Amino acid sequence: MTTSPTVSTKSRVARRGDSYLVWDHYHGYHGAARMTEKRMALIRARLAPPEGWSVAELCQAIDGNHRDPFCCGKNRDGREYHSLELILRDAAHVERYLAVPEPRVSAARASASRSNGVSAAELLAAAEAS
Repeated sequence: MTTSPTVSTKSRVARRGDSYLVWDHYHGYHGAARMTEKRMALIRARLAPPEGWSVAELCQAIDGNHRDPFCCGKNRDGREYHSLELILRDAAHVERYLAVPEPRVSAARASASRSNGVSAAELLAAAEAS
């Protein structure tokens, strides 16, 4: 398998592996979720120009959605909203979930409470190293 050449973030072309990194991050929260072509197309659409979100930004948006009180069920219906289709629907949704603040917890507690074991920052460092 060949990979696309690495280019600057602003003009980068989404590599096939990037979409799988985002899927893996989402799947860490939703282990029963199934990868579909529709979901992969949605991820690729957010990674590709003109939006050109980075893998880390999309993973941070996924994390933000899972921290958002409304999306976590603190709403009138008590319903949770964590679908990938919602999180990555468009740039406005990605921006909304990127803006959800991280909770203030000790480093040890944050490390122990991660559901998928990899933070978005760690994912970005690994993606940039490859």
